[in-house]
Amino acid sequence: MYWHGSSLEKYLNLRPVNLVMYEIVKDSCEQGYSWFDFETSGGLPGVIAFKKSFGAEPLDCYMIYVDHKLRRMVKPLKPLKKILMPYYPRAN
Repeated sequence: MYWHGSSLEKYLNLRPVNLVMYEIVKDSCEQGYSWFDFETSGGLPGVIAFKKSFGAEPLDCYMIYVDHKLRRMVKPLKPLKKILMPYYPRAN
């Protein structure tokens, strides 16, 4: 399953996510897997085009959302992002 991917803007011209995804799909095929779940595209044209570039075909699926108290407990942890961000390099 795949949904979130990101790259530093200055390297986008090298298409690093495309290379990573290519290697993941290639490795999966070599291991005998017959399909790869790219997950929903959220109706975003760029995401749809990216996935189609790998030969992905859309499938109908149902999404179930369950609001659980654990999910609500995680929301207060978002301030940790401010603490952790100095440890991650910023794109110039």
